[in-house]
Amino acid sequence: MEELVYRLFVKILTGVSTISNRGLDFWSRFLGDLWFKCDTKHRKVALSNLLLVGSELEKHRNENFSYQDIYEIARLNFRHIARVFLEIPRFRHINAENVNHFVTCSGAEEVKKALDEGRGVILLTGHFGNWEITAHVAPFFLGTPINILARPLDFPPLERLITEIRCSTGNRVFARKSSARKVLRSLKNNEIIGILQDQRSSKHDGVTVPFLGRPAITHKGMAILAARTGAAVIPVFSHRKKDGRYHIEIHPKLYLIDTGDVKKDIILNSALFN
Repeated sequence: MEELVYRLFVKILTGVSTISNRGLDFWSRFLGDLWFKCDTKHRKVALSNLLLVGSELEKHRNENFSYQDIYEIARLNFRHIARVFLEIPRFRHINAENVNHFVTCSGAEEVKKALDEGRGVILLTGHFGNWEITAHVAPFFLGTPINILARPLDFPPLERLITEIRCSTGNRVFARKSSARKVLRSLKNNEIIGILQDQRSSKHDGVTVPFLGRPAITHKGMAILAARTGAAVIPVFSHRKKDGRYHIEIHPKLYLIDTGDVKKDIILNSALFN
């Protein structure tokens, strides 16, 4: 049964991969608005979170936000995430020769400089722009595959398909909760690890530090990894441009805080990452 479902997914994705940019605009609006209307649970979560950080938005944009503004930001975010997933089937058409038709990149030299130090690189990123395409095309711009730390999906046929897509450019996927040795070995071998840092952590695995002006339980694993291995931590984010392509911004490495107090440093560096 799982094999049948997997093959059905493959056929669906093959069809979706041919949709034009105009078609993607239409379907992401349609499906995003439908999702926003029907999924009351996540709509309430989105609105609640945006209301919590409204003061930070006002400071950043230097303008006041009404509830209607917040509501529209939330709705547009559902559209955006719908588009992110609709774009995944198109990955099969991206290669080293045509990658710039889909994605542009700046700052790749920052990763190459960090690799020259020989202690590995941790890419600090989150669910911003299209995080899947960022990882997918990274080998084309960096000249080497990356390792992706991810939580396995609960539905095996979909997990199999997504993993195949994620690994199709040479990347490897490590399960977030059971790969500590693999991650340490990779950094010791001067490889690259990509970590989505904005996922909710448990109290056991996290520390409470500010995020958008509010206390948030944040994964401490990245701070521990960086301190333990000496790996460079480099922020990487993408955003969609008006022409439909994404642009990946790779920033200079972060200079970590080292007070000599390990527990204190984990808290301070986790806050730095946020």
